[in-house]
Amino acid sequence: MAKNNTPEYDLTFVAPQRREEVLRRIRALERYINDPRGEVALEGARELGLHRRQFYYLVKVWRESRKPEKIFTARRAKDPYLKSPIEIQDIIRRAAAELPTASPRQVWLRASEIAKEAGLKMVTESTARRFVRMLRRQIDTNDPVSSSIVIDQCAIDISTPATDGGRTMPIATLVIDPVAHRVLGLALSLNISPKYVARALVDALLQTGPHTAGQEPTIKLNVTANIAWRKLSEICVSSGTALEKRIKKQIIGGDWTSKLIGQRLADFHLRPKMTRFTENLRLPTKIEMSLAEAEELLRARIHADAPHESAFSSMPELQRMELLRKLAGFAL
Repeated sequence: MAKNNTPEYDLTFVAPQRREEVLRRIRALERYINDPRGEVALEGARELGLHRRQFYYLVKVWRESRKPEKIFTARRAKDPYLKSPIEIQDIIRRAAAELPTASPRQVWLRASEIAKEAGLKMVTESTARRFVRMLRRQIDTNDPVSSSIVIDQCAIDISTPATDGGRTMPIATLVIDPVAHRVLGLALSLNISPKYVARALVDALLQTGPHTAGQEPTIKLNVTANIAWRKLSEICVSSGTALEKRIKKQIIGGDWTSKLIGQRLADFHLRPKMTRFTENLRLPTKIEMSLAEAEELLRARIHADAPHESAFSSMPELQRMELLRKLAGFAL
């Protein structure tokens, strides 16, 4: 008699009517964990009827807990088109995934059947139609945010030497994957400068995994009209990297960090609102170390699972190496 190789999971705390859906999710999550490529994540998100960002969040929940009951109830950002229980949103996503070419009405009818079996009340047809259209727009655009790299600057609560001999919080220039909500590279400094953006990008590129097919990255960042910022932009563009720039009189930083990665980085508190202050006003409260030691520690922690797969992975190897060479020269 052939052995059943299907892993067994403890579904004790999962309601009977939800177990099939929970197991379906776990199978998709395990496929990605065993083969963590972007296309596998996209396939899993489509199978479950989720936005890719939501899929990555479920991966995080499953990796950290391994508890099936958390897979169904994991909270996500609210969808603006559907103010209803998470269970109903999940049912509509499931129906949309089952019927990818069906009309929104047919998806609503199928979702209503699933909801009835689960003892839940389905939303109105018009509400479901709006939600289905929103889901399909997300999938049809292939989640453009997943092909973007966001650069931001943020004060971090580590005590490092200041220019005047005192102590200050350094500024972390961060290269962020806005879908996986993780830092791909960083550089520490006492001020904001294009040189540190280049250093952070070099750090991210050095930790990037092998080339994978996909849309090449768009780097989103704030710049000024200063010649050094223009030079950095020219380096990126000349190497075939698209830029989405916001030109400002002064770069204050902290615009995106907390929204994308939260309030902590590698067990240290991030202080977005302190980023705008000068060194003598960024008073630290944490452990003292040199700027170089702090940068080395942070990089070791964020790169613990390197190489990373990110939007940079879609760049051809020669193009990536050319960008790395130019940025490294600029950062010196």
